[in-house]
Amino acid sequence: MSLESLANELFVNIFEYLNTAHLLQTFHGLNSRFDHLLNIFFRANRNLDFRSISKSKFDIVCQHIVPTIIDRIISIRLSDDNQTPQQIDLFLSQFSLSRQCIELRSLSLYQIHSKQTTKRILSDISCLQNLNYLTIDTMYIEEENIFSQMLDVIWGLPALTHCCIINMKWKPPANFNYGTVISSTLEHVSLTGEYISLHQLTCLFQNTPFLRTLAVGINKDYERGDVLATIPSMITLTIHWAVNSTIVLTNFLKKMPNLRRLKIKLELTQLSLNGNQWKEFILDYLPKLKDFHFNMKIFIPSERSPIEKIIDNLLNSFRTFFWLHERQWFVRCDWSLENRHSFASFYTVPYAFDTFSYYNKTISKSTYDDIDTLVYTNVCSLSYNSSFSKSTSFPSVRFCNVQHLKLNCTGTDQPLSVIPKLDRLTSLDLSLCKDWSLCQLETLLDSAPNLYSVIFNELACLQIQSINVRSKSIRRLVLKGYFENIRCKAFVRSQLGGLCEVLVINLTDRTTILELINTMANLRSLNCKCADDKRKQTNQYSNPANDEHITWLQQNLPSKHSITRDWRTGHIRIWIHR
Repeated sequence: MSLESLANELFVNIFEYLNTAHLLQTFHGLNSRFDHLLNIFFRANRNLDFRSISKSKFDIVCQHIVPTIIDRIISIRLSDDNQTPQQIDLFLSQFSLSRQCIELRSLSLYQIHSKQTTKRILSDISCLQNLNYLTIDTMYIEEENIFSQMLDVIWGLPALTHCCIINMKWKPPANFNYGTVISSTLEHVSLTGEYISLHQLTCLFQNTPFLRTLAVGINKDYERGDVLATIPSMITLTIHWAVNSTIVLTNFLKKMPNLRRLKIKLELTQLSLNGNQWKEFILDYLPKLKDFHFNMKIFIPSERSPIEKIIDNLLNSFRTFFWLHERQWFVRCDWSLENRHSFASFYTVPYAFDTFSYYNKTISKSTYDDIDTLVYTNVCSLSYNSSFSKSTSFPSVRFCNVQHLKLNCTGTDQPLSVIPKLDRLTSLDLSLCKDWSLCQLETLLDSAPNLYSVIFNELACLQIQSINVRSKSIRRLVLKGYFENIRCKAFVRSQLGGLCEVLVINLTDRTTILELINTMANLRSLNCKCADDKRKQTNQYSNPANDEHITWLQQNLPSKHSITRDWRTGHIRIWIHR
Protein backbone atom coordinates (compact mmCIF):
# COMPACT_ATOMS: atom_id res chain seq x y z
CA MET A 1 0.00 0.00 0.00
CA SER A 2 1.38 3.42 -0.97
CA LEU A 3 1.18 6.44 1.29
CA GLU A 4 -1.02 8.37 -1.11
CA SER A 5 -3.65 5.59 -1.15
CA LEU A 6 -4.69 6.54 2.39
CA ALA A 7 -7.95 8.46 2.81
CA ASN A 8 -7.92 12.24 3.26
CA GLU A 9 -9.60 11.91 6.66
CA LEU A 10 -6.76 9.71 7.91
CA PHE A 11 -4.15 12.27 6.87
CA VAL A 12 -6.01 15.04 8.67
CA ASN A 13 -6.02 12.87 11.81
CA ILE A 14 -2.27 12.27 11.44
CA PHE A 15 -1.69 16.01 11.14
CA GLU A 16 -3.05 16.42 14.70
CA TYR A 17 0.10 14.77 16.09
CA LEU A 18 2.59 17.11 14.37
CA ASN A 19 3.47 20.69 15.21
CA THR A 20 3.30 23.40 12.57
CA ALA A 21 7.01 23.24 11.66
CA HIS A 22 7.17 19.46 11.26
CA LEU A 23 3.85 19.38 9.41
CA LEU A 24 4.94 21.87 6.78
CA GLN A 25 8.46 20.43 6.52
CA THR A 26 7.02 16.99 5.79
CA PHE A 27 3.96 17.60 3.60
CA HIS A 28 3.97 21.11 2.12
CA GLY A 29 4.86 21.26 -1.55
CA LEU A 30 4.68 17.50 -2.19
CA ASN A 31 1.69 17.91 -4.51
CA SER A 32 -1.58 19.85 -4.82
CA ARG A 33 -3.52 17.22 -2.82
CA PHE A 34 -1.37 17.62 0.31
CA ASP A 35 -1.35 21.41 0.01
CA HIS A 36 -5.16 21.30 -0.12
CA LEU A 37 -5.30 18.99 2.93
CA LEU A 38 -3.01 21.33 4.85
CA ASN A 39 -5.36 24.24 4.15
CA ILE A 40 -8.32 22.17 5.37
CA PHE A 41 -6.43 21.14 8.51
CA PHE A 42 -5.35 24.66 9.51
CA ARG A 43 -8.88 26.01 8.99
CA ALA A 44 -10.23 23.34 11.36
CA ASN A 45 -7.35 23.04 13.84
CA ARG A 46 -6.82 26.78 14.52
CA ASN A 47 -3.52 26.21 16.41
CA LEU A 48 -0.24 27.62 15.11
CA ASP A 49 3.15 26.68 16.58
CA PHE A 50 5.93 28.51 14.77
CA ARG A 51 8.81 27.27 16.92
CA SER A 52 11.65 25.66 14.92
CA ILE A 53 10.04 26.48 11.58
CA SER A 54 12.20 27.46 8.59
CA LYS A 55 12.07 31.02 7.26
CA SER A 56 10.62 29.95 3.90
CA LYS A 57 7.84 27.89 5.52
CA PHE A 58 7.09 30.72 7.93
CA ASP A 59 6.69 33.13 5.01
CA ILE A 60 4.39 30.69 3.21
CA VAL A 61 2.14 30.28 6.23
CA CYS A 62 1.97 34.03 6.85
CA GLN A 63 1.21 34.80 3.20
CA HIS A 64 -1.25 32.04 2.31
CA ILE A 65 -2.67 30.37 5.45
CA VAL A 66 -2.82 32.84 8.33
CA PRO A 67 -4.90 35.48 6.46
CA THR A 68 -7.65 32.90 5.81
CA ILE A 69 -7.96 31.75 9.44
CA ILE A 70 -6.66 34.60 11.58
CA ASP A 71 -10.07 35.57 12.99
CA ARG A 72 -10.58 31.95 14.15
CA ILE A 73 -7.11 31.11 15.54
CA ILE A 74 -7.30 30.00 19.18
CA SER A 75 -3.60 29.29 19.94
CA ILE A 76 -0.31 30.85 18.77
CA ARG A 77 3.29 30.09 19.75
CA LEU A 78 6.01 32.50 18.56
CA SER A 79 9.73 32.41 19.31
CA ASP A 80 12.69 34.73 18.80
CA ASP A 81 15.33 32.18 19.88
CA ASN A 82 18.39 31.19 17.86
CA GLN A 83 16.35 28.84 15.67
CA THR A 84 13.88 31.50 14.52
CA PRO A 85 15.46 34.95 15.15
CA GLN A 86 13.21 38.01 14.70
CA GLN A 87 10.12 35.81 14.26
CA ILE A 88 7.97 37.71 16.78
CA ASP A 89 8.67 41.08 15.14
CA LEU A 90 8.05 39.69 11.66
CA PHE A 91 4.70 38.19 12.67
CA LEU A 92 3.51 41.31 14.52
CA SER A 93 4.54 43.51 11.58
CA GLN A 94 2.05 41.61 9.41
CA PHE A 95 -0.78 40.85 11.82
CA SER A 96 -2.48 42.52 14.76
CA LEU A 97 -3.28 40.21 17.68
CA SER A 98 -5.81 42.65 19.12
CA ARG A 99 -7.70 43.53 15.93
CA GLN A 100 -7.47 40.26 13.98
CA CYS A 101 -7.00 37.37 16.48
CA ILE A 102 -10.36 37.94 18.12
CA GLU A 103 -10.83 34.29 19.14
CA LEU A 104 -7.34 33.83 20.61
CA ARG A 105 -7.43 31.76 23.81
CA SER A 106 -3.76 30.86 24.31
CA LEU A 107 -0.59 32.85 23.52
CA SER A 108 3.00 31.69 24.12
CA LEU A 109 5.99 33.95 23.44
CA TYR A 110 9.61 32.85 23.75
CA GLN A 111 12.85 34.90 23.91
CA ILE A 112 11.71 38.53 23.79
CA HIS A 113 14.92 40.50 23.22
CA SER A 114 14.11 44.21 22.98
CA LYS A 115 12.12 46.96 24.64
CA GLN A 116 10.51 47.82 21.30
CA THR A 117 9.22 44.26 20.86
CA THR A 118 7.92 44.23 24.43
CA LYS A 119 5.99 47.48 23.90
CA ARG A 120 4.49 46.18 20.67
CA ILE A 121 3.37 43.00 22.43
CA LEU A 122 1.82 44.89 25.35
CA SER A 123 -0.07 47.15 22.97
CA ASP A 124 -1.41 44.12 21.09
CA ILE A 125 -2.39 41.83 23.96
CA SER A 126 -4.12 44.53 26.03
CA CYS A 127 -7.25 44.16 23.90
CA LEU A 128 -7.45 40.34 23.83
CA GLN A 129 -10.84 39.86 25.46
CA ASN A 130 -10.89 36.04 25.26
CA LEU A 131 -7.31 35.17 26.24
CA ASN A 132 -7.24 32.47 28.96
CA TYR A 133 -3.60 31.30 28.88
CA LEU A 134 -0.47 33.45 28.57
CA THR A 135 3.13 32.19 28.62
CA ILE A 136 6.19 34.42 28.35
CA ASP A 137 9.43 32.43 28.43
CA THR A 138 12.61 34.56 28.69
CA MET A 139 12.46 38.32 28.40
CA TYR A 140 15.39 40.74 28.64
CA ILE A 141 14.56 43.88 30.63
CA GLU A 142 16.71 46.96 31.21
CA GLU A 143 14.03 49.25 32.64
CA GLU A 144 12.03 48.38 35.75
CA ASN A 145 8.91 50.26 34.65
CA ILE A 146 8.55 48.05 31.56
CA PHE A 147 7.90 44.97 33.67
CA SER A 148 5.50 46.87 35.94
CA GLN A 149 3.58 48.06 32.86
CA MET A 150 3.50 44.52 31.55
CA LEU A 151 2.03 43.17 34.79
CA ASP A 152 -0.65 45.86 34.73
CA VAL A 153 -1.60 44.91 31.18
CA ILE A 154 -1.66 41.18 31.99
CA TRP A 155 -3.63 41.58 35.22
CA GLY A 156 -6.13 43.69 33.27
CA LEU A 157 -7.00 40.96 30.75
CA PRO A 158 -10.67 40.17 31.48
CA ALA A 159 -10.64 36.41 30.77
CA LEU A 160 -7.11 35.41 31.79
CA THR A 161 -6.94 32.48 34.25
CA HIS A 162 -3.37 31.17 33.73
CA CYS A 163 -0.20 33.27 33.52
CA CYS A 164 3.29 31.76 33.29
CA ILE A 165 6.30 34.13 33.21
CA ILE A 166 9.67 32.34 33.09
CA ASN A 167 13.27 33.55 33.12
CA MET A 168 13.05 37.30 33.37
CA LYS A 169 16.57 38.61 32.70
CA TRP A 170 17.13 41.84 34.63
CA LYS A 171 19.80 44.47 34.08
CA PRO A 172 20.09 45.88 36.71
CA PRO A 173 18.50 43.40 39.18
CA ALA A 174 14.75 43.63 39.57
CA ASN A 175 13.32 46.25 41.90
CA PHE A 176 9.91 46.70 40.27
CA ASN A 177 6.62 47.55 41.94
CA TYR A 178 3.26 46.08 41.06
CA GLY A 179 0.60 48.46 39.82
CA THR A 180 -2.93 48.87 41.09
CA VAL A 181 -4.72 46.59 38.62
CA ILE A 182 -6.61 43.82 40.40
CA SER A 183 -7.51 40.65 38.49
CA SER A 184 -10.77 38.90 39.32
CA THR A 185 -10.04 35.97 36.97
CA LEU A 186 -6.38 34.98 37.50
CA GLU A 187 -6.13 31.75 39.49
CA HIS A 188 -2.83 30.21 38.36
CA VAL A 189 0.43 32.21 38.28
CA SER A 190 4.03 31.13 37.72
CA LEU A 191 6.96 33.56 38.12
CA THR A 192 10.06 31.37 37.92
CA GLY A 193 13.68 31.50 36.77
CA GLU A 194 14.44 34.70 38.70
CA TYR A 195 13.78 35.74 42.29
CA ILE A 196 11.42 38.42 43.58
CA SER A 197 11.10 39.86 47.09
CA LEU A 198 8.44 39.14 49.69
CA HIS A 199 7.40 42.79 49.35
CA GLN A 200 6.73 42.25 45.65
CA LEU A 201 4.93 39.00 46.41
CA THR A 202 2.72 40.79 48.94
CA CYS A 203 1.67 43.19 46.18
CA LEU A 204 1.00 40.25 43.86
CA PHE A 205 -1.32 38.66 46.43
CA GLN A 206 -3.19 41.93 46.88
CA ASN A 207 -3.75 42.18 43.13
CA THR A 208 -4.71 38.50 42.72
CA PRO A 209 -7.36 37.77 45.37
CA PHE A 210 -8.54 34.48 43.81
CA LEU A 211 -5.10 32.91 43.37
CA ARG A 212 -5.19 29.10 43.71
CA THR A 213 -1.77 27.95 42.46
CA LEU A 214 1.57 29.79 42.53
CA ALA A 215 5.15 29.00 41.49
CA VAL A 216 7.74 31.59 42.52
CA GLY A 217 11.29 32.23 43.79
CA ILE A 218 11.88 34.44 46.84
CA ASN A 219 15.22 35.94 47.90
CA LYS A 220 14.42 39.09 49.88
CA ASP A 221 12.52 39.76 53.11
CA TYR A 222 9.51 42.01 53.60
CA GLU A 223 9.86 45.78 53.69
CA ARG A 224 8.76 47.84 56.69
CA GLY A 225 5.00 48.16 56.78
CA ASP A 226 4.25 45.05 54.70
CA VAL A 227 1.30 43.06 56.00
CA LEU A 228 0.58 39.74 54.31
CA ALA A 229 -3.10 38.87 54.66
CA THR A 230 -4.38 35.31 54.88
CA ILE A 231 -4.80 33.70 51.44
CA PRO A 232 -7.63 31.15 51.83
CA SER A 233 -7.86 30.41 48.09
CA MET A 234 -4.28 29.09 47.80
CA ILE A 235 -4.17 25.30 47.46
CA THR A 236 -0.94 24.64 45.52
CA LEU A 237 2.43 26.34 46.14
CA THR A 238 5.78 25.67 44.42
CA ILE A 239 8.49 27.91 45.83
CA HIS A 240 12.27 28.37 45.71
CA TRP A 241 13.11 29.98 49.06
CA ALA A 242 16.43 31.82 49.44
CA VAL A 243 15.65 34.02 52.44
CA ASN A 244 17.94 32.89 55.25
CA SER A 245 15.29 32.75 57.96
CA THR A 246 13.10 29.86 59.02
CA ILE A 247 10.91 32.22 61.07
CA VAL A 248 10.07 34.31 58.00
CA LEU A 249 9.36 31.11 56.08
CA THR A 250 6.98 29.64 58.66
CA ASN A 251 5.18 32.98 59.13
CA PHE A 252 4.73 33.13 55.35
CA LEU A 253 3.29 29.61 55.09
CA LYS A 254 0.90 30.24 58.00
CA LYS A 255 -1.05 32.57 55.72
CA MET A 256 -2.19 29.64 53.53
CA PRO A 257 -4.34 27.45 55.83
CA ASN A 258 -6.03 25.59 52.96
CA LEU A 259 -2.80 24.54 51.24
CA ARG A 260 -3.04 20.98 49.88
CA ARG A 261 0.15 20.70 47.83
CA LEU A 262 3.52 22.19 48.80
CA LYS A 263 6.77 21.79 46.87
CA ILE A 264 9.61 23.84 48.29
CA LYS A 265 13.31 24.22 47.49
CA LEU A 266 15.24 25.74 50.38
CA GLU A 267 18.59 27.54 50.39
CA LEU A 268 19.09 27.72 54.17
CA THR A 269 22.91 27.75 54.50
CA GLN A 270 23.49 26.87 58.18
CA LEU A 271 19.80 26.81 59.12
CA SER A 272 17.53 23.81 58.81
CA LEU A 273 14.08 22.61 59.71
CA ASN A 274 14.17 19.12 61.18
CA GLY A 275 11.44 16.51 60.98
CA ASN A 276 9.92 17.36 64.37
CA GLN A 277 9.67 21.06 63.50
CA TRP A 278 8.07 20.32 60.15
CA LYS A 279 5.60 17.91 61.77
CA GLU A 280 4.45 20.41 64.42
CA PHE A 281 4.12 23.17 61.86
CA ILE A 282 2.10 21.05 59.42
CA LEU A 283 -0.28 19.78 62.11
CA ASP A 284 -0.80 23.28 63.57
CA TYR A 285 -0.98 25.44 60.46
CA LEU A 286 -1.36 23.28 57.33
CA PRO A 287 -4.00 20.73 58.35
CA LYS A 288 -5.18 20.10 54.78
CA LEU A 289 -1.73 19.39 53.35
CA LYS A 290 -1.69 16.11 51.38
CA ASP A 291 1.34 16.34 49.09
CA PHE A 292 4.62 17.63 50.53
CA HIS A 293 7.99 17.69 48.77
CA PHE A 294 11.11 19.56 49.81
CA ASN A 295 14.75 19.90 48.79
CA MET A 296 16.88 21.56 51.51
CA LYS A 297 20.47 22.55 50.78
CA ILE A 298 22.37 22.94 54.06
CA PHE A 299 25.88 24.24 54.62
CA ILE A 300 27.89 22.35 57.26
CA PRO A 301 31.17 24.06 58.24
CA SER A 302 34.16 21.88 59.07
CA GLU A 303 34.52 23.15 62.65
CA ARG A 304 31.27 21.52 63.69
CA SER A 305 31.05 17.90 64.88
CA PRO A 306 31.54 15.13 62.32
CA ILE A 307 29.35 15.74 59.29
CA GLU A 308 27.89 12.24 59.27
CA LYS A 309 26.76 12.60 62.90
CA ILE A 310 24.96 15.87 62.10
CA ILE A 311 23.29 14.24 59.12
CA ASP A 312 22.26 11.16 61.13
CA ASN A 313 20.66 13.34 63.80
CA LEU A 314 18.70 15.27 61.20
CA LEU A 315 17.62 12.11 59.36
CA ASN A 316 16.48 10.50 62.62
CA SER A 317 14.03 13.36 63.13
CA PHE A 318 12.32 12.15 59.92
CA ARG A 319 12.11 8.53 61.14
CA THR A 320 9.09 9.02 63.41
CA PHE A 321 5.64 7.43 63.08
CA PHE A 322 4.30 10.65 61.52
CA TRP A 323 6.80 10.55 58.64
CA LEU A 324 7.22 6.82 57.98
CA HIS A 325 3.69 5.49 58.63
CA GLU A 326 1.05 8.19 58.95
CA ARG A 327 2.16 10.27 55.94
CA GLN A 328 4.67 7.87 54.32
CA TRP A 329 6.96 10.75 53.43
CA PHE A 330 10.56 9.55 53.14
CA VAL A 331 13.76 11.60 53.15
CA ARG A 332 17.19 11.12 51.59
CA CYS A 333 20.46 12.98 52.11
CA ASP A 334 23.40 13.32 49.70
CA TRP A 335 26.72 14.90 50.65
CA SER A 336 30.40 14.94 49.76
CA LEU A 337 33.54 14.84 51.91
CA GLU A 338 35.86 16.25 49.23
CA ASN A 339 35.79 19.88 50.31
CA ARG A 340 36.86 21.53 53.57
CA HIS A 341 33.23 22.51 54.09
CA SER A 342 30.28 20.40 52.99
CA PHE A 343 26.89 21.04 51.47
CA ALA A 344 24.29 18.41 52.22
CA SER A 345 21.06 18.04 50.27
CA PHE A 346 18.02 16.71 52.11
CA TYR A 347 15.04 15.90 49.94
CA THR A 348 11.86 13.88 49.97
CA VAL A 349 11.60 10.73 47.89
CA PRO A 350 10.22 10.05 45.39
CA TYR A 351 12.15 13.08 44.13
CA ALA A 352 9.59 15.63 42.87
CA PHE A 353 11.77 18.23 41.13
CA ASP A 354 12.68 18.34 37.44
CA THR A 355 16.40 19.18 37.85
CA PHE A 356 19.15 17.22 39.60
CA SER A 357 22.95 17.41 39.96
CA TYR A 358 24.67 14.02 40.17
CA TYR A 359 28.22 13.63 41.50
CA ASN A 360 29.96 10.27 41.41
CA LYS A 361 31.86 11.06 44.65
CA THR A 362 28.73 11.45 46.76
CA ILE A 363 27.64 9.64 49.93
CA SER A 364 23.98 9.03 50.57
CA LYS A 365 21.61 7.91 53.33
CA SER A 366 17.84 7.57 53.48
CA THR A 367 14.98 7.00 55.94
CA TYR A 368 13.81 4.22 53.66
CA ASP A 369 16.83 1.98 53.32
CA ASP A 370 15.01 -0.96 51.72
CA ILE A 371 15.29 0.68 48.31
CA ASP A 372 18.14 -0.92 46.35
CA THR A 373 17.76 1.38 43.37
CA LEU A 374 16.15 4.80 43.50
CA VAL A 375 14.49 5.94 40.27
CA TYR A 376 14.20 9.67 39.65
CA THR A 377 11.27 9.67 37.23
CA ASN A 378 10.55 13.42 37.49
CA VAL A 379 14.05 14.57 36.54
CA CYS A 380 14.14 15.83 32.97
CA SER A 381 17.26 18.01 33.31
CA LEU A 382 20.37 16.31 34.73
CA SER A 383 23.83 17.70 35.46
CA TYR A 384 26.23 14.73 35.53
CA ASN A 385 29.59 15.43 37.17
CA SER A 386 32.30 12.80 37.43
CA SER A 387 36.00 12.65 38.25
CA PHE A 388 38.73 10.00 38.08
CA SER A 389 38.06 8.46 41.47
CA LYS A 390 34.70 7.00 42.37
CA SER A 391 32.81 6.54 45.60
CA THR A 392 31.39 3.14 46.49
CA SER A 393 29.08 4.64 49.11
CA PHE A 394 26.58 6.10 46.65
CA PRO A 395 23.64 3.72 46.18
CA SER A 396 22.27 2.82 42.78
CA VAL A 397 20.23 5.56 41.14
CA ARG A 398 18.47 5.66 37.79
CA PHE A 399 17.30 8.59 35.69
CA CYS A 400 14.85 7.27 33.13
CA ASN A 401 13.23 10.44 31.72
CA VAL A 402 16.21 12.74 31.10
CA GLN A 403 15.64 15.15 28.21
CA HIS A 404 18.49 17.60 28.88
CA LEU A 405 21.92 16.37 29.99
CA LYS A 406 24.90 18.48 31.01
CA LEU A 407 27.97 16.26 31.07
CA ASN A 408 31.01 17.51 32.98
CA CYS A 409 33.67 14.81 33.08
CA THR A 410 37.23 15.17 34.30
CA GLY A 411 37.62 11.39 33.91
CA THR A 412 36.44 8.86 31.36
CA ASP A 413 33.33 7.83 33.26
CA GLN A 414 30.13 7.77 31.17
CA PRO A 415 26.57 8.59 32.35
CA LEU A 416 25.10 5.35 31.01
CA SER A 417 25.59 3.75 34.43
CA VAL A 418 22.84 5.96 35.90
CA ILE A 419 20.83 6.62 32.73
CA PRO A 420 19.94 3.16 31.41
CA LYS A 421 18.37 4.62 28.26
CA LEU A 422 18.94 7.91 26.47
CA ASP A 423 15.96 7.52 24.17
CA ARG A 424 14.26 10.63 25.62
CA LEU A 425 17.37 12.82 25.44
CA THR A 426 16.97 15.84 23.14
CA SER A 427 19.80 18.17 24.24
CA LEU A 428 23.36 17.49 25.41
CA ASP A 429 25.94 19.92 26.83
CA LEU A 430 29.44 18.37 26.66
CA SER A 431 32.41 19.44 28.78
CA LEU A 432 34.91 16.63 28.32
CA CYS A 433 38.51 16.08 29.28
CA LYS A 434 41.28 15.14 26.87
CA ASP A 435 41.09 11.49 27.99
CA TRP A 436 37.77 10.97 26.26
CA SER A 437 38.32 9.08 23.01
CA LEU A 438 36.46 9.60 19.76
CA CYS A 439 34.96 6.13 20.14
CA GLN A 440 33.53 7.00 23.58
CA LEU A 441 31.99 10.18 22.23
CA GLU A 442 30.43 8.37 19.26
CA THR A 443 29.06 5.64 21.55
CA LEU A 444 27.38 8.27 23.71
CA LEU A 445 25.83 10.07 20.74
CA ASP A 446 24.62 6.80 19.20
CA SER A 447 22.90 5.93 22.47
CA ALA A 448 20.52 8.88 22.05
CA PRO A 449 18.32 8.27 18.98
CA ASN A 450 16.27 11.46 19.49
CA LEU A 451 19.14 13.81 20.31
CA TYR A 452 18.55 17.16 18.58
CA SER A 453 20.93 19.71 20.12
CA VAL A 454 24.58 19.34 21.21
CA ILE A 455 26.87 21.90 22.83
CA PHE A 456 30.57 21.05 22.33
CA ASN A 457 33.23 22.59 24.54
CA GLU A 458 36.60 23.45 23.00
CA LEU A 459 38.18 20.02 23.60
CA ALA A 460 35.17 18.20 22.13
CA CYS A 461 35.22 20.57 19.13
CA LEU A 462 38.67 19.28 18.20
CA GLN A 463 37.08 15.96 17.23
CA ILE A 464 33.89 17.22 15.59
CA GLN A 465 35.01 16.83 11.97
CA SER A 466 35.88 13.16 12.65
CA ILE A 467 32.64 12.17 14.42
CA ASN A 468 30.66 9.53 12.56
CA VAL A 469 27.43 8.39 14.20
CA ARG A 470 24.42 6.33 13.15
CA SER A 471 21.91 8.86 14.46
CA LYS A 472 20.61 11.42 11.98
CA SER A 473 18.63 13.40 14.54
CA ILE A 474 21.34 15.89 15.61
CA ARG A 475 20.36 19.15 13.90
CA ARG A 476 21.44 21.92 16.29
CA LEU A 477 25.10 22.51 17.19
CA VAL A 478 26.79 25.01 19.51
CA LEU A 479 30.56 25.06 18.98
CA LYS A 480 32.84 26.74 21.55
CA GLY A 481 36.16 28.36 20.66
CA TYR A 482 37.01 30.17 17.41
CA PHE A 483 36.92 28.41 14.03
CA GLU A 484 39.25 29.59 11.32
CA ASN A 485 38.38 29.05 7.66
CA ILE A 486 40.23 25.72 7.34
CA ARG A 487 38.46 24.19 10.36
CA CYS A 488 35.11 25.47 9.07
CA LYS A 489 35.65 23.75 5.71
CA ALA A 490 36.44 20.49 7.48
CA PHE A 491 33.35 20.88 9.65
CA VAL A 492 31.11 21.56 6.63
CA ARG A 493 32.31 18.31 5.00
CA SER A 494 31.71 16.31 8.20
CA GLN A 495 28.65 14.21 8.91
CA LEU A 496 27.35 16.54 11.62
CA GLY A 497 27.96 19.57 9.41
CA GLY A 498 25.90 18.02 6.63
CA LEU A 499 22.94 17.43 8.96
CA CYS A 500 23.13 20.73 10.86
CA GLU A 501 20.12 23.06 10.61
CA VAL A 502 20.88 25.47 13.47
CA LEU A 503 24.48 26.53 14.16
CA VAL A 504 26.01 28.71 16.89
CA ILE A 505 29.70 29.34 16.22
CA ASN A 506 32.59 31.82 16.64
CA LEU A 507 34.45 32.71 13.45
CA THR A 508 37.74 34.46 12.72
CA ASP A 509 36.58 35.98 9.41
CA ARG A 510 33.18 37.32 8.28
CA THR A 511 33.55 35.86 4.78
CA THR A 512 33.21 32.43 6.37
CA ILE A 513 29.55 33.30 7.10
CA LEU A 514 28.83 33.36 3.37
CA GLU A 515 30.61 30.08 2.86
CA LEU A 516 28.67 28.36 5.65
CA ILE A 517 25.32 29.55 4.29
CA ASN A 518 26.17 28.64 0.70
CA THR A 519 27.64 25.19 1.39
CA MET A 520 25.54 23.86 4.31
CA ALA A 521 22.40 22.81 2.42
CA ASN A 522 20.27 22.15 5.50
CA LEU A 523 21.28 25.24 7.50
CA ARG A 524 18.26 27.42 8.32
CA SER A 525 19.62 29.54 11.19
CA LEU A 526 23.11 30.86 11.97
CA ASN A 527 24.21 32.62 15.16
CA CYS A 528 27.82 33.77 15.07
CA LYS A 529 30.43 36.11 16.47
CA CYS A 530 33.31 37.22 14.27
CA ALA A 531 36.77 38.21 15.45
CA ASP A 532 36.92 40.94 12.76
CA ASP A 533 33.61 42.46 13.88
CA LYS A 534 34.45 45.93 15.24
CA ARG A 535 31.01 46.28 16.81
CA LYS A 536 30.87 43.14 18.95
CA GLN A 537 28.48 44.60 21.50
CA THR A 538 25.77 47.19 21.17
CA ASN A 539 22.53 48.19 22.84
CA GLN A 540 18.89 47.71 21.95
CA TYR A 541 18.56 51.30 20.72
CA SER A 542 21.38 51.09 18.17
CA ASN A 543 20.39 51.79 14.57
CA PRO A 544 21.06 48.73 12.33
CA ALA A 545 21.71 51.12 9.43
CA ASN A 546 24.87 52.25 11.22
CA ASP A 547 26.07 48.69 11.80
CA GLU A 548 28.80 48.09 9.22
CA HIS A 549 28.82 44.33 9.77
CA ILE A 550 25.07 43.95 9.19
CA THR A 551 25.21 46.28 6.19
CA TRP A 552 27.96 44.14 4.63
CA LEU A 553 25.92 40.97 5.17
CA GLN A 554 22.78 42.56 3.69
CA GLN A 555 24.77 43.50 0.60
CA ASN A 556 26.11 39.95 0.16
CA LEU A 557 23.07 37.84 1.11
CA PRO A 558 19.57 37.54 -0.40
CA SER A 559 17.09 40.11 0.88
CA LYS A 560 14.70 37.44 2.18
CA HIS A 561 17.20 36.44 4.87
CA SER A 562 16.50 38.02 8.26
CA ILE A 563 19.72 39.55 9.66
CA THR A 564 19.82 41.04 13.15
CA ARG A 565 22.28 41.61 15.99
CA ASP A 566 21.72 40.42 19.54
CA TRP A 567 22.24 43.64 21.51
CA ARG A 568 23.21 41.69 24.66
CA THR A 569 26.00 39.55 23.22
CA GLY A 570 26.85 41.32 19.96
CA HIS A 571 26.21 38.07 18.03
CA ILE A 572 24.89 38.21 14.48
CA ARG A 573 21.70 36.16 14.00
CA ILE A 574 20.63 35.09 10.51
CA TRP A 575 17.34 33.35 9.75
CA ILE A 576 18.05 31.81 6.37
CA HIS A 577 15.42 31.73 3.61
CA ARG A 578 15.78 28.72 1.31
